[in-house]
Amino acid sequence: MAELEKSPYENLIAGPSGWPDAYHQLQQLIGARGAILFLLLAAALFIWWKWKEIKERPGIDAIVRRFKRKAIPKAPSNCLTIAVARLGNDKDQEHEKLLRDELRHFEGVKTLSVDRTVDPDQQNSEEETRELLRQSGADVLIWGGVISLGGKSAMRLYWTPSRDVSGAKASGKYQPQETLKLPVEFWDDLKQILGLLTRTRLAELTFGQPGHYVADRLAPLIAQVRALVASKEGVWDPETLAGVQFSLAVALHTYGEQSGKSEPLAESTELYRKVLDEWTRERVPLDWAMTQNNLGNTLRVLGERESGTETLTKAVDALREALKEYTRERGPLQWAATQNNLGNALWCLGERESRTETLTKAVDAYRGALKEYTRERVPLQWAMTQNNLGTALSSLGERESGTETLTKALDAFREVLKVWTRERVPLQWAGTQVNVGNTLSRLGARESGTEMLKKAVDAYREALKEMTRERLPLQWATTQNNLGAALRNLGEREHGTEALAKAVDAYCEALKERTRERVPLDWAMTQNNLGLALVSLGAHERGTETLQQAVEAYRKGLTVFDQERSPHYWQMTQRNLDKALALIAERQAQAGASSGK
Repeated sequence: MAELEKSPYENLIAGPSGWPDAYHQLQQLIGARGAILFLLLAAALFIWWKWKEIKERPGIDAIVRRFKRKAIPKAPSNCLTIAVARLGNDKDQEHEKLLRDELRHFEGVKTLSVDRTVDPDQQNSEEETRELLRQSGADVLIWGGVISLGGKSAMRLYWTPSRDVSGAKASGKYQPQETLKLPVEFWDDLKQILGLLTRTRLAELTFGQPGHYVADRLAPLIAQVRALVASKEGVWDPETLAGVQFSLAVALHTYGEQSGKSEPLAESTELYRKVLDEWTRERVPLDWAMTQNNLGNTLRVLGERESGTETLTKAVDALREALKEYTRERGPLQWAATQNNLGNALWCLGERESRTETLTKAVDAYRGALKEYTRERVPLQWAMTQNNLGTALSSLGERESGTETLTKALDAFREVLKVWTRERVPLQWAGTQVNVGNTLSRLGARESGTEMLKKAVDAYREALKEMTRERLPLQWATTQNNLGAALRNLGEREHGTEALAKAVDAYCEALKERTRERVPLDWAMTQNNLGLALVSLGAHERGTETLQQAVEAYRKGLTVFDQERSPHYWQMTQRNLDKALALIAERQAQAGASSGK
């Protein structure tokens, strides 16, 4: 190779032999910093001057391409994303642009471009695609190249998922097409992998942080999966479709439960019923039982927000169906879990009934679960079921004379708090503190003093340290409502109005989240409770202003409670309204008699 022509500046960067003298001369003239800047400028001018020769040297082209690469973009963390790598031999990126346009048919699924080309013939192509997926955070990487086919260009595409999932290809290779339209089998395979990855993504959010508020993070992913299910591009096999519908139903349950919205819960029940058409008892008995179990749980939560007992009765029926396959002999822990869930549904149903038979059945279901959910074997599940047993005993004890059953409930909760500590499971700890407060309130109502009621107030305030409005808005509101009840009972036994005024404040706080639109039955109950506190407060006043506010609260409650759907609550609230009106009439009569004198 011919020797390169030297530039006027080359002696300044020629290497060790020419460097010291030239550099020291510059340093003497313009100083050390100036000399360095001058050398850098000289190097840049030299590269520019000889660029044609330099760029032909081995390895230079690869270095230039590396410097020209754009940074790998990051995929959004809350949605499905397909990354598309640069296709080999793709002039002006024409095929890639068309590919990305085609991928928009997957409505809601995000796409992003990765400024890298992966050669399918190189030995480390699989490792390179995995690294690109790791850096981008995308769910799937599509890559490949453009080849010649009968004088026309066509794409040969591959894809790689971000993680290995059972039931899908690890990669896909497709024969060249005569047109740019993607082959049918490409859409089928890609939709299959997206469906399976969807189940993983939903599960990570739904179960990754149990007890934490994830509704806001679930919402965009749920919208994407809905669109994916409705997409006409690609066809899922029935098993994959049922699996996606099942995972979506689970996510909708969590979203509806945490957000307080009933529509997602109703959508979840419909999806579970569709899954049961595919996952039949005859073909996959355990999957069928799992779906029945989940359907029962969702119906229970939905039924809690509705007046009447129809939905809760359906929840009990679904859970009893699940127990036909979830037997104690076949799967003792699954059986215990379903027994616990059945207890929850029976407890909710029993709360709506005047008799105690259903509550007694709830107690029996929890005690059955505890035969397998032992403290030694599964301490956290034991604590959960023990906590639920305490709740059922507390409700049952409220309807019995004496304090024996209520005391058993309190003992159950105190055992739970030995396992569910604030440090270990803060939200479960807070929930148990609420239950302690409820039981102490009921015990306090049967005593002449105030000791139990004061302890109840303390328990609720402890719970509110972890059960905040931001973290769990509806549970926070329930705790505020229960705190109001304890303060009201306490205020009725104390001189002055301080506790009663605090009770009114607690009920008003609860109504910030317990709205009529979100949870009408709970809203009506809190309105009734607010009326009770206002009547007690008004009893300490001469006028009728506070009593009139109580009447307004009762009347609001009666817009939800009616004789047909909730006769027990309607009768209770109507009776409270009549008492408040009678008290107002008495005050007005006294005022009239006094003014007549």
